[in-house]
Amino acid sequence: SEKLILVKTYLDMEEVEQARTILDGLLARAPDSVEVLSTKVNFDTNTGDFDSMRATVRKLVDQGTVIGSHLLTYARGGKIEKDDPIPAAMETAFSNQKEDDETRSSLGFALAKVYDDWGDYSRSFKYLKSANDEMRSKAGPTGDGGGEGPGLAQRVFERSVDLWGPAGEEPTTDAPKPRLIQITGMPRSGTTLVEQIVSSHSSVTAGGELGLLGNLVKADLDLLDLEDKPLSASGLKTFGADLTKAYAGMFPDADVVTDKGIMSNSHAGIYARALPQSRMVVLLRDPRDNCLSIYKNKFRLGTHAYSTDLEELARKYLNFLEIQKFWKEKAPGSFYEIRYEDLIENPEDESRRLIAYCGLDWEDACLEFYKNTRQVKTLSAFQVRQKIYSSSVGAWKHYEEELQPLIRILEDGGALEGY
Repeated sequence: SEKLILVKTYLDMEEVEQARTILDGLLARAPDSVEVLSTKVNFDTNTGDFDSMRATVRKLVDQGTVIGSHLLTYARGGKIEKDDPIPAAMETAFSNQKEDDETRSSLGFALAKVYDDWGDYSRSFKYLKSANDEMRSKAGPTGDGGGEGPGLAQRVFERSVDLWGPAGEEPTTDAPKPRLIQITGMPRSGTTLVEQIVSSHSSVTAGGELGLLGNLVKADLDLLDLEDKPLSASGLKTFGADLTKAYAGMFPDADVVTDKGIMSNSHAGIYARALPQSRMVVLLRDPRDNCLSIYKNKFRLGTHAYSTDLEELARKYLNFLEIQKFWKEKAPGSFYEIRYEDLIENPEDESRRLIAYCGLDWEDACLEFYKNTRQVKTLSAFQVRQKIYSSSVGAWKHYEEELQPLIRILEDGGALEGY
């Protein structure tokens, strides 16, 4: 209905209270409507009311409505207790051949999470593999497991950098607004947590997963690359201005904006030279934990297709490390690396260093990031509402045997040094 579209529109505009008022009115008039209850599940998840979300999913299940994505949201929204009636409903639906593939894969990921919570790791992995295989069969061959040589920004950088003059000599007087902070790394590496910490600062507006840098690199540099041409010094300046303009259009009043674009580190060198006032934070996490977390999560069909196969996932991770190595050699200082494990172990020291790197004065609110009221629309919606917890560190050990195909490739590629 139009009203439901309005709820979504208000949510997208961060007008949470307007969205809530309309949704409450719809619930009062149609308390059993599947459409309205579905919208409430999404609303509660984005705004961090997980108890309410679970109550709504239970109501839908009691009414006989099984929506795979909601049951997956239910499983992700905190630990599942042994006496919870919902896993039985998940099992029944999973074994019911009538369910379409999309629902079955969601249920597979949900049940994997349930059995992981209950410590039955071998059963958890069976569901996990089945769900990923299901996703893989729908996506078809991917060929995006990395290892395809330097990316677009890297190629253009190499043939252009000599035209730009020495780094650090760019005029810094009239810094454009907003100032940009890219927070990036592999999916599931802790980027949402870092964005919550940084955006809890009073000067910072959280952009979420915008990925504008990657879009603009493609738009501005693709043709140059096809024609084998360099990017001139004035072209570099224009690129920086275009990028700032794109964010200013979305956040006209913001001083500083974060963008949690996954794998934006691919463009680090060009970004740092085009906007020397900008910052880029790259997350590193134990590759075994990082890859397991990617494998445990269902991504939108057509995105992160490498995530459904352990060997391809390992190759993608090695490709990520190659990109890091490239920019460290060619454009040192173009980003700041932070290890997820260090952040978990030493939240205050690491957060203070992070905020200082971002060019901001310290504010205590950055340590109370879990009180941040902004919507979180990523797979980490539940985790970032909690205080820092360490249960996800070393989780791969529960699946050491099943993860051998992944671990072997990571080991051979040198990715496990230091872990």
